[in-house]
Amino acid sequence: MGYRGDRRRAPERGRSGAGRLLLAAAMAATASSSALTATANASPTAPPEPSPRTVGGGETSTSAAPWAVALTERGQQYCGGTLVAPTKVVTAAHCVLDPDTNRPRSLPDMGVISGRTDLRADQGQVSQVDHAWTHPEFTDYSSGKDVAVLTLKAPVPQDPLPMVAANDESPYRPGTSGRIYGGGRTGEPGQIGKAAGRGRG
Repeated sequence: MGYRGDRRRAPERGRSGAGRLLLAAAMAATASSSALTATANASPTAPPEPSPRTVGGGETSTSAAPWAVALTERGQQYCGGTLVAPTKVVTAAHCVLDPDTNRPRSLPDMGVISGRTDLRADQGQVSQVDHAWTHPEFTDYSSGKDVAVLTLKAPVPQDPLPMVAANDESPYRPGTSGRIYGGGRTGEPGQIGKAAGRGRG
């Protein structure tokens, strides 16, 4: 997912692997909707610092992760999301607000791409957004409450993410490994992934 102020555009054609779905490795102190990573020299009692992005991991596909979707505005990909029901996508609140005005993005300009591993290709489908809910207390991605839910105009055929049971607290224990999915690169510029794959933290 992009952060506020990002003006990320869809990867240019011809740059091998730059737009593929990645499963990046990241260690999270707790399971959360925002990935947090501690700095290497932080003390054990220091709170983790927000990481602006995740680089690394490996390639995967929407066959392995059918719930991984991409958000577009006027056809340009700018954020990611998770399909949790046939018509519901959970994403970040900062992805639903315009970074220049902090007002909601135009729903007719938004789209949700499902079933597309390589964002430079045209497989899968693009769905229209009918409604967007943003957490009412959200102010900035670094302050928490960075969550939104998009309702699609029509259901999609992809399987949603299996949900944790309401009484299952094991995924939230400190030190539990987590996985992060998103479109991008397997490394810094010059270390571009060639095919979809995976990693874990």
